[in-house]
Amino acid sequence: MKLYLSIIITALGITASQPVAAQDIQDFDEAHLEAVSGKDDVDRAIEAGLRYLLSRQNATHGYFEGRLHNTYTALASMALMAAGHFPERSEFGDALRRGIMYLVEAAEENDGYFGREGNARMYGHAICTLALLEAYGMMADERDNTKIRDAASKALDVIIDAQITDRQRGEHFGGWRYEPHGNDADLSVTVWQVLALRAADNCGLEIPLDAISNAVTYVRGVYSDRHGGFC
Repeated sequence: MKLYLSIIITALGITASQPVAAQDIQDFDEAHLEAVSGKDDVDRAIEAGLRYLLSRQNATHGYFEGRLHNTYTALASMALMAAGHFPERSEFGDALRRGIMYLVEAAEENDGYFGREGNARMYGHAICTLALLEAYGMMADERDNTKIRDAASKALDVIIDAQITDRQRGEHFGGWRYEPHGNDADLSVTVWQVLALRAADNCGLEIPLDAISNAVTYVRGVYSDRHGGFC
């Protein structure tokens, strides 16, 4: 803690011989808030991007248009959440709710697996699972949160069941492939599954410790000293 505080103090240019008055801190906070309260070019670009996404949302069913309704809806929903939009608390909150609840319905209709559309497979499945977990607890209606949790739990079951747990698979042990129950593993697919598992843990959902430790074993195994990276 002392080290952490010393780093902060140093970064602020504060020393023990230069005490800072509470009024100085308040003045700094107010000036900072005033400086960031207006929209700059980045804010306007983000808002324009979000409005484009909303123009592609199906007004009846809530999904976002494209070849992969589930995956595109998940990505668009996460973009809305990243920009601070939530139901009944922001301008685009209703659009977010409709997108997330579309994913809930998709999970119910497909036994928790989102990857059957097009070539989404386990990539799309993990992305959709992550979107649900990011939205869990953020809905204004607790009944929606309960539905989201149940749908996410089903999706997590698919991820856990699809992990390669046979040690005879050698270097592929602990990873995931494009389809559930693949014979080998892929790093990029695996990383998406791990992101979903981490989000589930952040939400307080129970995740088998073996699933995480086995995934770490796989990721460490694909590190190449020769190339200085993962491959």
